[in-house]
Amino acid sequence: RIVNVKLDQGQFDAMVSIVYNVGSGRPNQDGKPGRDGIEYLRNGQPSTLLRKLNIGDYDGAAEQFDKWVYGGGHPLPGLVKRRADERKLFEGRA
Repeated sequence: RIVNVKLDQGQFDAMVSIVYNVGSGRPNQDGKPGRDGIEYLRNGQPSTLLRKLNIGDYDGAAEQFDKWVYGGGHPLPGLVKRRADERKLFEGRA
């Protein structure tokens, strides 16, 4: 429901994987802290990955997978590997 462009099966599978792992996010509301995610950032805007995808910039969207590797402000090796695998799937290289 959040993607407005056609996806092939690999792109769809990669998006399901990253949203399942990262979450959809939640904007700040009623004084409650938000949470960054693929659908919403804490500021209420869509993630850059989703924005690029929805304008048909598939290459730009693929590059954004590499940005979602942080935990506690540091890149985590497991997330680096997971995002690399998801990106390959999205780009049809898996």
